[in-house]
Parts: sequence; C-alpha cells; structure tokens
Amino acid sequence: MGTIKRLLYNEIQHRMQPNKVMLLFGARRVGKTVLMKQLVDEFDGQKMVLNGEDYDTQAMLAEQTVANYRNLFGNIELLAIDEAQNIPNIGNKLKLIVDEIPDIRVIASGSSSFDLKNSAGEPLVGRSTQFLLTPFSQRELSQTENALQTRQNLESRLVYGSYPTVALMDDNQQRKEYLRDIVDAYLLKSYRVGHAMNLYRFPDLMSKYANSSIAIEVCLMSNYRLGYVRDLRLHPALQYMIKGIPIVLCSDDGLFMARAPLVDDYYSAILSWDLSLGELKAICRNAITYSGLTQKENDRLMSAWERNWKA
Repeated sequence: MGTIKRLLYNEIQHRMQPNKVMLLFGARRVGKTVLMKQLVDEFDGQKMVLNGEDYDTQAMLAEQTVANYRNLFGNIELLAIDEAQNIPNIGNKLKLIVDEIPDIRVIASGSSSFDLKNSAGEPLVGRSTQFLLTPFSQRELSQTENALQTRQNLESRLVYGSYPTVALMDDNQQRKEYLRDIVDAYLLKSYRVGHAMNLYRFPDLMSKYANSSIAIEVCLMSNYRLGYVRDLRLHPALQYMIKGIPIVLCSDDGLFMARAPLVDDYYSAILSWDLSLGELKAICRNAITYSGLTQKENDRLMSAWERNWKA
C-alpha cells in the first residue's frame, strides 16, 4: 500500500493563515504527528517544531512574556507543537504568541482532545480552527486500492478497523496484537467511554473496565429508537452494572428525536431495570464523578447535589 494523503491535509493547509492557530485533535496513533510533519515539510518559510512532552519545550515556554516569545519566535513563520496538552496553560500561551508575533502560524496537536480543548479552547476564541483526525476513511484508502481490493479488504476492516498501522498490516494476528496493545496502553487510561454496546461480547475486556473503574455512557432511548435493543430490560448495561462497571446515563440524540433529554432515559432505566434507590443514586453520582470537570468543580457540584438529594 502506497502513501495515503489525509483528507484534512488540504483543509488545514488552506486555513494556515498568519496569526491563527490550527488545533489538531484525535486519538493516539491515528497519524497526527505524521500529518503535522507533512504540513511542516511542505511549508516554505522559517519553521520550528516542538514536542509538548519534552521538558525543554515546557521550560522554554514557561516564561509567559511577550519579550520571551519574541526572542524565541520572532523570525518563525510556522510553529508546530505536538502533544500540546502537556504544556501548562497552553491556551493563553498560544494566544500571546499569535497576538504578539507578526505573521506567525501555529499548529498544535493533542491526543487528549478533552484536555487540549479545555486549556486552549476559550483563550483562542476567534483565533483558532479545530480539526479532528480519525483513522483512515474508505475514501482515503481508495487512493491506493481498486474496487476489487476494497471488497476483499472489507471484512478485515469491519473487524479490525482502519488505524493507519493496522490498515498497512497483512496479518490478522499482528492486527489483534496491535489493537490489544492500544487497549492496554491507551483506552484503559480513559475514565469514560461512549456507548460500548458490544462490550459484553468481550468478557476479558469487561473485567479490565471494572478493575480500572472506567465509566460507560449508556443512551437508553437512543439505543432503543435506533434498534440496537428491542427490550430495554435486556440492555447490556445491566450486565455492566452487575460486573461493577460504572454507567452514566446520556441522552445522545434526545433533541433530534423530540424527547426530553435525560428525563426519558432515567425514567426508562428506573422502570425497565427496577432500580433501587441506592442504584439510582449511584448512577446519578456517576454523572458527576465521570463528568470531566476539574476536581474543584467536581467537589463543588457533588456537594450541592448531595444537599439536594437529602432535601
């Protein structure tokens, strides 16, 4: 398989305007670093590439002053920062750089999109464009294969997905080992996973979720309306609760389906699962515990919720 050009390449290149920040999000190993390197290599002008995981980079950017940044980047036209979420206060630092360094362009990538959005999002309002890089799409893969090859590879892609490295592998055992490594190294560092409707098919992985206290988002009414379950009493989330996996009730497509977001989901869970008061309270607490708020915000909201629960 030859080199595959990512669909985001031209869009990012077009948006790389002076004094603007391109924020590139995506899971680990989807090719963010490769895409950034391609953009940097093709750029004509003075450029600098930094890695947010490098302590020297963090130390270099620590002094958040105009004088420091002008000294560092005064003649730089393109600044690329990989793993930018590891740099403290990155949003305000990037804002100062693009506000004070004439004609500089910035690309910042982050595997932990939630952290990067939280730290960079608000300070960069009006100064940034966000891009989400996913595994290869079929449109991208079609650059290097014909219709027959696509048909021959369809089953493998449905089973193993299209992470760039996986798509380039020829052996299914290698694919399994690679994906298992991703699960162990990255997914189980997460605190909350969306949907996971088919998790019950993988008992070993269920045990890892339970042992790691990873919460699963459960969208009852959406799952029912979309046909994933015919009877909410048989929803796999019940198995997850029994196994000790925290669940968080979510509305998903609530507004689209003209329902009352969350109200119908909680009501359906109470009736379908015959929840005890203690079980209902645990689910409510999970919504706060696994919300992604800062610890301070989490503690404040949990205290307020506990007071209202007892009222």
